[in-house]
Amino acid sequence: MFIEERYAAFSILYNSLYQGVSVYLRAFFELAVVAYYDKFQDEKLVEFGLWLDYFVGSYRIQQKSIVAQTILKILREKPENLLDVISMAYRPEEIFLFLQAHPHVQRYHYESNDKLGGVNGVRNRYRANNVRYYGKTEEAHLKIKKQWIHERLHQSIN
Repeated sequence: MFIEERYAAFSILYNSLYQGVSVYLRAFFELAVVAYYDKFQDEKLVEFGLWLDYFVGSYRIQQKSIVAQTILKILREKPENLLDVISMAYRPEEIFLFLQAHPHVQRYHYESNDKLGGVNGVRNRYRANNVRYYGKTEEAHLKIKKQWIHERLHQSIN
C-alpha cells in the first residue's frame, strides 16, 4: 500500500468511527496516533488505528458518559499505560498486542449489545459507526469485532 493510500485508509477509518463520539475519546485517540506516528511514522498506521479503536471503543461501550477524567483513569489504571507502551515499543506489533490484551476489552465488546441503550444514545451511535465502517448488517454484534478487524486487515493485504 502506498503512503497516500495508507493515509486515505486511515482518514476513512478515523472519520467513520469517530463521527459523533465523545470529544475526550476523540482527543485520546488523536493523542495516541500522534505518539505512534512520532515513533513509527506511517508503518502499519491503519492496523494501529483499528486496534486502537478496539481498545478505546471498549470504554465507549462500557460507560454511559465519558468525561475528561475518564482518559486519566484509562492511563492510570495499569502500571503500564498506552502512551508508555508506544514510546517503549521496538515494533508496532508490541503495541497491537497490548491493545488486545487488556482483559476488559474483549469482555466489554462481548457484552456491548446488551448495554447500548436507545437508538440515539452515544454508545449505540458508536456501534452504528462500526457497523457501517465494517460493512455489517444492523443486527451485527460487536462481540465479534476482533474478527471484523482481522477480516479488514486481510482485505487490505490482498
